[in-house]
Amino acid sequence: MKRLLQDKYIRWYVCLEAVLFAGVLAMQILDQRAAEDFFVWLCITVNAVFLLRSCLWTGRFIMLLTFLADTLLVLLDVQYLWGVLLFCLVQALYAWYLDTRGYRMLFLRILVFMMPALVLLLFPGYRIAETKLVIPAVFSFSQLLVNTVCSLRMGKETGVLRDQILAAGMILFLGCDVCVGLRNLPVPHAVLNAAYFLNWVFYVPSQVLITIHFLTFPVSGKNTHYKK
Repeated sequence: MKRLLQDKYIRWYVCLEAVLFAGVLAMQILDQRAAEDFFVWLCITVNAVFLLRSCLWTGRFIMLLTFLADTLLVLLDVQYLWGVLLFCLVQALYAWYLDTRGYRMLFLRILVFMMPALVLLLFPGYRIAETKLVIPAVFSFSQLLVNTVCSLRMGKETGVLRDQILAAGMILFLGCDVCVGLRNLPVPHAVLNAAYFLNWVFYVPSQVLITIHFLTFPVSGKNTHYKK
């Protein structure tokens, strides 16, 4: 990590994100939710801007779509369906980037998606009207889960710090999605409050780590350390 921070561009990026993240935490403590969401959106905006330097088109598109999704969901608080669909595209790009193709992987992804989706659809009291938003949300979460496992495998196989940073970012990203799910379930008030606080605590650092991974990628644009 010390070697990574020797890059002036990355050092400026990390410092700016640290300041903005401190703003997120301060607004949480002060219970200023509108300002808190704005600081989160600024963090994602900075990610998208700094990733313009990345040689990877996949990384640039991932963060651009993340920026658009968070603009709808966090900053504007509108068009939830479109925001969730954008996150579905984000997970599809992660799957492409991690090179998780093949029939077995496709079957696994379908299975991981279908199992919770069927449970929700068959759950007593479930309303068909909720399908429009819930099914894409389940798809996004299921693919994030698979992508996280794949990133962990990549980090273990390559032993490269850059890939291990990506795996850490994906774990935090998954933790954020779990918190989002808890916030939309009938859970105890204490759990709800914890999920709301941890939501951004997981999310902002996750996107910073993922951005660092893409910024430190070889100019060739290929992960030469990862061979299946």
